[in-house]
Amino acid sequence: GISESLCLQDPEILLERYALTALGNLLGLESSVSKSDYCLDHGDTAVNIQCNSNRKVSSMRLTGIRNKIPTELQMLSELKTLDIQDCTIQTDIFEIFSQQIKILDIQDSTIPTDIFKSLGQQITNLTLVENSPIAFPTEIGNLKNLLHLRMGSSPFLNGTALTIPSEIGKLVNLVRLELYENTLTGRIPSEIGNLVKLERLYLSSAKLNGTIPSEVGNLVKLEELKCDNNTLTGTIPSEFWNLVNLEELWLAINDLNGTISSEVGNLVKLVRLLLSRNDLTGTMPSEFGNFVKLELLSLYNNALSGTISSEVGNLVNLVRLDL
Repeated sequence: GISESLCLQDPEILLERYALTALGNLLGLESSVSKSDYCLDHGDTAVNIQCNSNRKVSSMRLTGIRNKIPTELQMLSELKTLDIQDCTIQTDIFEIFSQQIKILDIQDSTIPTDIFKSLGQQITNLTLVENSPIAFPTEIGNLKNLLHLRMGSSPFLNGTALTIPSEIGKLVNLVRLELYENTLTGRIPSEIGNLVKLERLYLSSAKLNGTIPSEVGNLVKLEELKCDNNTLTGTIPSEFWNLVNLEELWLAINDLNGTISSEVGNLVKLVRLLLSRNDLTGTMPSEFGNFVKLELLSLYNNALSGTISSEVGNLVNLVRLDL
């Protein structure tokens, strides 16, 4: 292995030590972040760092910080993951890291309202959960390399009800989209059908209304679709029954009407199906018997009629049945 003395002669590592020393001094830390062995130590409560095989800082977690972040941190040239918890963050930190951070996770923090305008296109994973109010601007469409977008339990700017911008449809590389428990309103944009790589779509408890766009049927890679606890109306689009990879379909606690199509039987991979507390009518399709992997079936508080289909007896993995 490379000795410590040799490593310390590496100019880039010296710059990293200088940057971490500046951070430690600013925060009043007598900590390992400014020591020569910072790559061998997990840091302390406020600053936690991890290094890659080149002994360069690749990941940093900041906790409980209220100070302005020192600009020297831009010397951490291989920093790719930034995790911010319970901090007060100013725009300058995103200007420092705007062209290098790929994974950004901010939770329980006060952040700039226009955060999306400060983010670089290289970001692949973005998590914003339980933070101060933010805007949801059209600039979201610029983050075209996003794979995971998670915005949960956070109010939007001034408590105003904002819609999901149609520009969300430009994020064509998204694999996971979570916009749950927010102060959103309005319809699900039809442009969401452009996200053909999606495997997880979570829109639960987001105060969404209107009908479900048929374009959701384009998302044939979806494994989990959760739109429960909104005020969605209309019928379940027939295109839903093309989503043959679905394992979880949550549409409970809405105002959906119409019948349950027999084509529901196409969804043979379903493990959980929640359609309770809607205005669905008609009978339980016999095709429910196709759900041999189903563990949870919830249909209560609808206007269904007729008898329970005998094919329910085929559901050998069923753990819970709510009628």
